Amino acid sequence: MGTNPTTNQPVISSQINPYIATRKSNRLFVLGILILLVCAGIFTAFLWCNHWEPSGNDVWSHLYKAKVLYESIQEGNWYPLYSEKWYNGIQLYRYWAPSAYYCMSLLQWITGGDILHAYYLFAGVMIFFGGLPFLMTGRLTNRPILATACSILWFFLPDNIRVFFCEGNMPRIITSLVIPYVIFFLWSYVRRKKRFALIGLMLSMALMTVSHLMLTALVGIGSFLFLLFDYIHNREFRRDAEALTAMVIGILISGIWFIPAISGGMMSMGDSSSGARDLLTFPLSTSLNPMNRVTGVADTYYYGISVILVAVFGILLADKRRKAGFVLAIVTLLGTTPAATTITSHLPLGDFLWLARITALSYAFFFLSLLEWRTLKRKYALLLVALLTLDSGITLTCLPRYYTPTSAAARSDSQLLKDYTTQRANLMDQSSYGSYPSWGLSTGDDAIDYTYGWAWQGAATADNIMLMNEAQEHEQYLYVFDRSIEMGDDTVLVKKSYVKDESGLLSDAELCGYQLIDTTDTAYFFRKNTPEQFGVRTDYLGLTIGAYAQTLSIYYPAFTIGDSAYIDDYTTEELCKYQTLFLSGFEYHNQTAAENLLKEVAASGTRVVIDSAHLPENGVMQKEFLGMAQSQITFQGNLPNLNYNDQTVVTGSIPNGDTSWQTGYVSGLDQVLGYVNSAGQTIPFLGYNDSDPNIYYLGLNLAYFAINADNSDLWPVLNDAFGINYNQIPNRELIPLTLTITDNTITIHSEQADVNTTLAYQDNFLTEQTIYEENNLLYIGDEDVTIRIVYPCAKKGGLVSLVGILLGIGMIIYTSGQQKQQGSGYDSPQSNA
Repeated sequence: MGTNPTTNQPVISSQINPYIATRKSNRLFVLGILILLVCAGIFTAFLWCNHWEPSGNDVWSHLYKAKVLYESIQEGNWYPLYSEKWYNGIQLYRYWAPSAYYCMSLLQWITGGDILHAYYLFAGVMIFFGGLPFLMTGRLTNRPILATACSILWFFLPDNIRVFFCEGNMPRIITSLVIPYVIFFLWSYVRRKKRFALIGLMLSMALMTVSHLMLTALVGIGSFLFLLFDYIHNREFRRDAEALTAMVIGILISGIWFIPAISGGMMSMGDSSSGARDLLTFPLSTSLNPMNRVTGVADTYYYGISVILVAVFGILLADKRRKAGFVLAIVTLLGTTPAATTITSHLPLGDFLWLARITALSYAFFFLSLLEWRTLKRKYALLLVALLTLDSGITLTCLPRYYTPTSAAARSDSQLLKDYTTQRANLMDQSSYGSYPSWGLSTGDDAIDYTYGWAWQGAATADNIMLMNEAQEHEQYLYVFDRSIEMGDDTVLVKKSYVKDESGLLSDAELCGYQLIDTTDTAYFFRKNTPEQFGVRTDYLGLTIGAYAQTLSIYYPAFTIGDSAYIDDYTTEELCKYQTLFLSGFEYHNQTAAENLLKEVAASGTRVVIDSAHLPENGVMQKEFLGMAQSQITFQGNLPNLNYNDQTVVTGSIPNGDTSWQTGYVSGLDQVLGYVNSAGQTIPFLGYNDSDPNIYYLGLNLAYFAINADNSDLWPVLNDAFGINYNQIPNRELIPLTLTITDNTITIHSEQADVNTTLAYQDNFLTEQTIYEENNLLYIGDEDVTIRIVYPCAKKGGLVSLVGILLGIGMIIYTSGQQKQQGSGYDSPQSNA
């Protein structure tokens, strides 16, 4: 390389002989492809030769979905709508973006159906195709050597490899392949002004959508931030806006899949909780500590101190027009800190602003800015690459710590459970076996159905699952076994580590007809004598209604949970069949109608118990119902002892370590059945009015207090209020039935009508007979029922996709009609390093 004597600036090869420079760049590009391919092959061979089984907390569940899809494609079904193996029946691909499973199906085809070898190839595919866009970018920026380094490092960046080996979340893993293409086409359009890059941008965003919908939204947010930072110096508003519009159009193109996903509640699944936010929040002492991989918890989030150091250098030294990727890296890191998440959680769309989830996106933009760094000389580029390689090299040496194989207990206990089960199994392990049972129980010639799975957010029975888990946490095993009957489980496994009272466990099982048939070092196995296939008829004694009422059923299993929190959504006939109603956190559409309905139900003989600590607000913002207004009160230290039936019931300290108990009650009752004394006041906690003697008012949030304080002295008080006893179970009858499931049809024959089939109810079930939903389960109103399983929201989804395609065509025509750009608008770097 020579020097211009006038400017004293380097003279690059393209200024001497563009043809020679292009040939050299092409040779280095091809060499980079070969090097990347060799690296992918070496890593695949490493996994293969060391017989590494699939690794990660979620991996087995995704492999199961990939296997089901592959086998269905072999039978000519390219999109299975339903599987009965998990959660009493589930739509496997409606809520979990399917592109990773199609990729794995292709790899299974290549390996002759061998899922393990397909998994090894999957790693190689991620390395090669995920790194390829950086080689393409480097060729266009005349940085082929630096681009080769970036393409190899991409898969091995700290968080990318953590997600692969520790999480094993295949939809998220495959986004690390798709994101570089989104960035490449975005850059090609905005920076290089290649209008047909819009087509690639739209298609890559469509692929991103069917890879991971939540991350697609975050990619949109992250890309907006990048373009915002870029706009400060480059002032390309029109092209930035067009690029973002194209990204939205790409999402619309995939509407045939994402409309059913969001219509079923995908956007409200699980992650939008404060607990999940805590899991995605990290102090800088964690996210920048490289030693966590060596001595700490292996799967701890580590952004990469080398990435941040290079980003800081880039912000300080790079051309100001090429700093956006470096800035985004810093913003992403700071956005994962507790201080930042406290702020973002209060912003609009705060549930999407978890910047830890756009780590891969920020890595990609970081590499883009590195490749665009025009003034970066070769020797300094090598130093920065060496720094990044050292950081990623530490990760590689720690792979055995990242590797998370399945425990022997998970395998052996899963096999025993398969051996004992006829219709369906219940696995009460609090997910401590990991995702392996979702594979181990559901595959093979002896595969069985089970009530759990590894995708609870999209299960129709998600509420049932959560309540059984909560019951196990509090050792309310009578509820667990009773609801296992309702779910059609003839076999139940209970993990020993969650049992403190073995005698209580055994007696609760026996009350529900389950016998202990085997134990291992880690689990109890229970079996109930049932027909080979059976449904259930149940007579519940009580019904809970309202946002705060459902937990009561764990301690009072004779109560079932209403499907609406609104009183006036029910009919008199529906409510009168119960002995008791418990209302806590309920609502109404029309207060007068709701009050009249409850009066009518109470007059018929059903007891109505209203939690007066959680009355709804009326039209004037007052908590009042049936003419009774709520009064607020706060107790400090402990709840006063109850005066009830001429006896004193000791309440004890406020549970959960709280120092105060803020609650409510109603005064002015005609008949006070129980009260407390506080600060010279007599405060009623239970009573009724003479005009409605079957409507009880239960104050002080007493049911919740009894549950959380685990105070057995309070159960008799609640038993009297409800007229139903603590740990009383409903009457259940097993009904033999015949159930046949094909790809898109379910045929049921029962000896009786109005039977719970124990299958989860799905919104894509169609039939000419009578079916209905109770407790999220499918009930049949006729003895013989044939159900067709259809693609959900097909017309809406298809329409959105059609609109997206038309908008995409329109945008291409629009941009093609714009004035031709003068040059590429891109400044080449000064060397081909």
